Amino acid sequence: MRTHRGRGRRTIDAISARFVFAAATWLLAASRIAPAVPTAHTIDIVGDAYRPTDSAAQRGDTIRWRNTDLVAHTVTSRRPGFESGRIEPGGQFIWIAGDTGVFPYYCKRHRAMTATLTVR
Repeated sequence: MRTHRGRGRRTIDAISARFVFAAATWLLAASRIAPAVPTAHTIDIVGDAYRPTDSAAQRGDTIRWRNTDLVAHTVTSRRPGFESGRIEPGGQFIWIAGDTGVFPYYCKRHRAMTATLTVR
């Protein structure tokens, strides 16, 4: 009498391995296309400077410039993007990154104040 137990076990192992491989492939693909959760970033304005001077964000992130200085400032993009208007001491300006690219910006009242925001 011939038995096929060993062969049946190999078939189940092969099916299990294919299932695990397919599930892992699907999870990997889903993680690559899943949208990123928006993040909040804060840039402080203090001592006639933006801190940090170079920032990075993702599309959809919220960027908040907080004026902790003793005088008013602006946050003005050198390319189309954002313009805060006058931000009084203790005030803030919030912008949601809608476009990708490099956004150099400056203060209209203190033109030596410059920084860069990169949105990916």
